[in-house]
Amino acid sequence: MGIALSDPEVFAPTTSRIAPNFDRFFTNASQSIPEYKALGVEARLLPPATNDEFFRPVPPRLEFACDVLILGSAHPDRIEPVRVLAAEFNVHVYGDGWDAAGLASRGFLYGDDSLSALNSAAITMVFSRTRSGHANIKVALFDFLAAGAFVMTDYQPELGSYFDVGQELIAFSSTEEMLQQVRHFLETGKFRRVTSSS
Repeated sequence: MGIALSDPEVFAPTTSRIAPNFDRFFTNASQSIPEYKALGVEARLLPPATNDEFFRPVPPRLEFACDVLILGSAHPDRIEPVRVLAAEFNVHVYGDGWDAAGLASRGFLYGDDSLSALNSAAITMVFSRTRSGHANIKVALFDFLAAGAFVMTDYQPELGSYFDVGQELIAFSSTEEMLQQVRHFLETGKFRRVTSSS
């Protein structure tokens, strides 16, 4: 049995070459399954999940309180949406590449600090595209929801296979719709606000 956790990026350079050596091959990307099958590989989807022994709600902390939280690298498709968010809202950005894009990164978060940040932000934003621009169901959606975050993400049809969109998480189809959704949820208060550092 073989497993690829970074498809479709790794398909051409790596997994397309090794997958035929396995009786069964699991991939994280449904769009890669036809490519594996074209090679004669018995390929199946490895559904994303979370580790709820780590990803769990923890008390919020005032130092992490913000309107919108971004945890992740500055991929090209994320820069402009984050720029427009930062122009209108209190946005905390953690990860690499943001400073080079003119957006101040707060560095990196690990362990319980990341869990506290997820529980301190009004909204946590997850962008679905990989570094090379492929849409994918990110494991961060499962992790951040398990940690207690209020999650928004860009819409893709496959979301409905895993989530009750509109109930478990909020999806948007454009930057303007993203802004409208953020404004709506901040104005209506349908999320947790940090009121103490306990």
